[in-house]
Amino acid sequence: MTKLVRARVIGLLLTVIALTGAAAARDLSGWRGRKLAKAKATSKATPAAGVKPRPVARKATMPPAPSAPSAPIAGCLTWLRKAKVPFHGGDARPGIAIPVVVDGPIAGVTYRTTSDKATSLVLDCALVYALWLAGPALREEGIHTALYSASYQVRNVRGTSKRSKHSYGLALDVHYFLTDDDEKWSVLDDYESGLGDELDCIGTPSTDAARGLRTLYCRFTLGNIFHLVLGPDDNADHHNHFHLEAPAWGQPAKKLLSRR
Repeated sequence: MTKLVRARVIGLLLTVIALTGAAAARDLSGWRGRKLAKAKATSKATPAAGVKPRPVARKATMPPAPSAPSAPIAGCLTWLRKAKVPFHGGDARPGIAIPVVVDGPIAGVTYRTTSDKATSLVLDCALVYALWLAGPALREEGIHTALYSASYQVRNVRGTSKRSKHSYGLALDVHYFLTDDDEKWSVLDDYESGLGDELDCIGTPSTDAARGLRTLYCRFTLGNIFHLVLGPDDNADHHNHFHLEAPAWGQPAKKLLSRR
């Protein structure tokens, strides 16, 4: 084999290795192949005056969703204990398969009601587990507190006879996010609808809060943690909050596809 042929063979092998590595890099847990860092780095948007640049988000460390356990209730509660989620078992609630009362932050994020009432957060264990999986994405955006309105409520989906997932403790409506920089991100006031495309879900938000909210929306809707995520881009009923819905314990989250 001549030196020229040998050099060409080596070059071809290096190209194949590089392409393989690039393909593997696109397989990000909870991100469905969208590279958040690349989307931010290649954005051509010019930040508005006074808007500080956001750090490039790191890949979230999110454990894989568990397979269907043989003992559903014990399996979910065991996962929460391993994750060191502060909770205690709740009293039986109509519709909730595994009632859990959250006693503190979930993966570094505190959940409080939008009102001043001291209300316990009662959810199905499966949703608490999903929020724990989503915790790294929230913390990477500097969020320490999420303010919600509806959690467990026995009611139908608006305009239908179908029970809402809130009736089963499997859905949470989040309106505001509080950050480490003492900012309050409002889905109603700060989220910018109609951005992004199939290549770059985030698009070019004009403010720091809009960019953070859009990033969360993209990561959650394109991921496999939640069963369903709805926001201002989906319908008028969700113009002021993110609806985060988890699958029942033992059932995998469906692969959400971008609705854009």
